[in-house]
Amino acid sequence: MQYYYFITGLPNLGLDDNKLSYDPAQFLEDAANHLTKKDLGLLKLLHIPLEISHLLKCFYPEARLPETDSLHPAGFYEDFLAFLKQKLENPDTTLPARFKELPDFMEELVLELLKKEDLPSHAKADHSFLNAFYTSACSHSNEFIAKWFSLDRDLRNILIALNGRAHQMPFQDYLIGDNELANGLAKSQAADFGLGKEHSIYEAVWRIFDQNNLLYRERGYDVYRWKWIENQNFFQYFTIDRILGYYCKLRILARWTSLDTDAGKSVFYEALNTLQNSFSFPEEFKK
Repeated sequence: MQYYYFITGLPNLGLDDNKLSYDPAQFLEDAANHLTKKDLGLLKLLHIPLEISHLLKCFYPEARLPETDSLHPAGFYEDFLAFLKQKLENPDTTLPARFKELPDFMEELVLELLKKEDLPSHAKADHSFLNAFYTSACSHSNEFIAKWFSLDRDLRNILIALNGRAHQMPFQDYLIGDNELANGLAKSQAADFGLGKEHSIYEAVWRIFDQNNLLYRERGYDVYRWKWIENQNFFQYFTIDRILGYYCKLRILARWTSLDTDAGKSVFYEALNTLQNSFSFPEEFKK
């Protein structure tokens, strides 16, 4: 389906924007009035890693929540948990309509947690939920969803490995997925995990990670994501993929415009000038 009217009415977004006139919540509200039910479901899928954090907060109240709000109202996941506790007693209990849009793995893994006498650590539980999500998302039939989460999984894994090795901590059990990159990061003893310049994602992430300035690093990772979206959607004009990419960009901007813009502006421009023309994207992430 082509969304000519909706897409042409969207404000332009730029990496150097320091004000956000169109916030993600407003975008989602407008999208709900224009998208088909199926395409709206794709948009909400982009939120699942954040929704996992809100769900696990029910089990681990001390855990920090991401700044991005949940798609669901306050108390939603507490109600979901209460329903699943009832389901343990009566397996034939019908799932209420308001929970049906949640991915199946959420119900399955919550039931597993409820059956345990002792909860695993928050990090282990989070890994289990993320692993289930990325396994599904990376093989999704929608091209943008599959490639975006494949990229995000690989970025996460590279950073887990780099940080784990830098701090001499075992990291292998927290890698996400079972693809070639994850296996290489887990097993290789080489300084560059046997990847080096031949693996363009690793090379780009390592160059950002090698900077001393933490703000520069975080900006750099988002510059990389932004440029990937532009490359992926270059020929997508009025499709759902264009809308999905727009929302990802909007969330990147929302993250940075919520901070003190003066504090990070000079670092951001330096990161942008250094990085934006130097990325080469691997073929599996291109159109």
